[in-house]
Amino acid sequence: MDTWINVAPQSASIPQLETVRGIKVQVFASPHDVPIAIKGAFDQGYDRFVIVLRYVDQDNSGLVPEWSEDRVIRIFKGSSSGRVEKIEVDVKKEQASAVALNILVKSPAYLIEQVERRLKQLRNSQASLPSKLNYLAVTEALEQSKEMLVAG
Repeated sequence: MDTWINVAPQSASIPQLETVRGIKVQVFASPHDVPIAIKGAFDQGYDRFVIVLRYVDQDNSGLVPEWSEDRVIRIFKGSSSGRVEKIEVDVKKEQASAVALNILVKSPAYLIEQVERRLKQLRNSQASLPSKLNYLAVTEALEQSKEMLVAG
């Protein structure tokens, strides 16, 4: 997991139409909320697939974990910035739930798809607009780097 993969999510340059106090406005993602690089690897010690994101500036205030409902995916957000800094997928739990559905986890690509699904759920939640734009940029960064993350 030593190699960073540079990403350039285009969603940051696409305005989102929002209604603020009855007025429609165009809102852009802050450049500070858009990842510029990503890396990922399997952590054998904990049986987790770990994805780390890099931004223009780092949030050194600490990380706040948030679990998915099935406790398979844990998203770590910066306590000050609120943006996604790290993602962990518990491979054992994912395999257990996947086997229960007669689906076998064969590669990190499947795990990344599960993370993307979780980020989509968060975008559709009652999260703040900056958080939703960050989730969109992270999803796009994952898409751009998926082949290299899976190969690494």
